Amino acid sequence: MTTYKSDWSKNWVESFFKVEPDHHPGTVFSYDTSSSHTLCALVEKLTGMKMLDYLRIQCLNEIGFSKQAYIIEDPFGVSWGGSGLMATTEDVARFALLLLQMGQWNGKQLIPEWYIKEAVSCTVPNIIHGNELDAVQGYGYQFWKLRKGYACKGKGSQLAICIPEEEFICVTTADTTGVPGGSQKILDGIFEYIVDSLDREEPVDDAFQRACFQNRRLQPLLYKQEYIPDKSFLERVKDRWYRVHGKPDFFKKIMIRLEAEQGEFLLQSEKKEYSIRFGIGKMFKEDFPYYHQLYVASGQWLEKDTLYVEVRILGEEPCLIRFQLVFGDNELTLHMINTGELCFMEFDGWYGGKMA
Repeated sequence: MTTYKSDWSKNWVESFFKVEPDHHPGTVFSYDTSSSHTLCALVEKLTGMKMLDYLRIQCLNEIGFSKQAYIIEDPFGVSWGGSGLMATTEDVARFALLLLQMGQWNGKQLIPEWYIKEAVSCTVPNIIHGNELDAVQGYGYQFWKLRKGYACKGKGSQLAICIPEEEFICVTTADTTGVPGGSQKILDGIFEYIVDSLDREEPVDDAFQRACFQNRRLQPLLYKQEYIPDKSFLERVKDRWYRVHGKPDFFKKIMIRLEAEQGEFLLQSEKKEYSIRFGIGKMFKEDFPYYHQLYVASGQWLEKDTLYVEVRILGEEPCLIRFQLVFGDNELTLHMINTGELCFMEFDGWYGGKMA
């Protein structure tokens, strides 16, 4: 478990030492992001420096890590060691190359070779925790073993893959948080179509490469629009406030605005009003209110009274937010699901509203 998720408002590092483990320590593999966060806090406590500043001095400046990189902080001012690094794909590739070279860069030993050997080995088996081939090969010191080599794995399939026996590295920047088994699909493609082709002497047919990149752009939802609400229905439900009944968790009022090729949610809390626009049959791109992170959104009608919208966050907290709205005679049911870890948590759960 991740201990700070039990209460986001309390000190994240403190939670690591106060939340009771659910098994006897040292007996089973249990992935815990708060462990990484606590390690980061210890480094900052002992060095008196921010984690990234310390790492720059130790090795990152030497390998050309970008000056624009940064680490998001938790609400208590500690660098978010488990998930907060914001860096370029090239930055991660440079780090992967440093690992592949066993800590050497331009003849300098920046990280002890013995430590890298130990860190990327299987220090604990993890086969009980999954069915995906490259998720059950074992775990090291913050590194996942793969069928060949090892990887750093970030949220949404942001991967840094090292295969020493092939002298191969591969880095991906992705967001598969809304795709079941998405990370394994990427790894299958890398191993089966790239790694297995490395020793071929003859040119590889580029048909696969063309197939890989064809239609790989993020597509709007409207592949097949089976339901198109009639004009009288749209006129009845659009531009009307629905007042949430019961004891709402966050939002008090909901409105939907609809046009032929785009729409807009208005979600009102006691202190804020969120406006989230989306395309119908196309993507709509904008800055997400209050969070100031880029998003793209697209929607489609699933039935004559059911509208579905996907919002993909492309900023610091890559995630997928799903909205489903079901309109009754004078009522609205809103269901929201999101894959966020720290942000956008208000967009989750069920809301029922009556037309004001």
